Amino acid sequence: MYIIIHEPQGKTILTNLPTLDAEELSDPINTPHLATIGQSSTYPSDTVNIIHGENIEQLFKKYIADKIIIEAAGGMIFNQENKLLLIFRKGMWDMPKGKLDEGESIEECALREVTEETGLYSLTIENKLQITYHTYYIGDQLILKPSHWFKMTFSGDEKLTPQSEEDITEIKWVTEEEAIQLLPTMYASVEEMIKSYFLDNIQL
Repeated sequence: MYIIIHEPQGKTILTNLPTLDAEELSDPINTPHLATIGQSSTYPSDTVNIIHGENIEQLFKKYIADKIIIEAAGGMIFNQENKLLLIFRKGMWDMPKGKLDEGESIEECALREVTEETGLYSLTIENKLQITYHTYYIGDQLILKPSHWFKMTFSGDEKLTPQSEEDITEIKWVTEEEAIQLLPTMYASVEEMIKSYFLDNIQL
């Protein structure tokens, strides 16, 4: 098992696999998901810090000890043509997500954030996908944001409406091939999601 945490200058991988090392990150047979994530196109010269331990929960608790946790949720949304929804935020391609509000479930957060950021509300959650992790600074405080991702389907005819307050300037539906071509212009955690979901169709 492993947990990938995207950081400002690279990534940290927490793992209970004692043989995992930098060389294995390029081995698509033994670690297919890590193989695609090991060299990020967003941060081509980033560093990979691998932390080993028998108990990954203890590793994670130690990692987050000096960080503030801000939970978030979002959607990997597909329309009736099986196209994926992407948003353009602050110069990078992204998927809609946002912070969990007090009193709401993580599923409610995901649906609310997608609606607020895109204008779409004819949405159905199909299943939970995965959690991605990334860190950033607010002043001198390091923040860890776990983002809970859900696969959603859109069945309505609402007009795509970028939420300008969140610096979203464009929204579009893309094919799998178009999404993969856009990987170099995606945030690292979104790149991870795209690679994980479309893994079988990516040439390693």
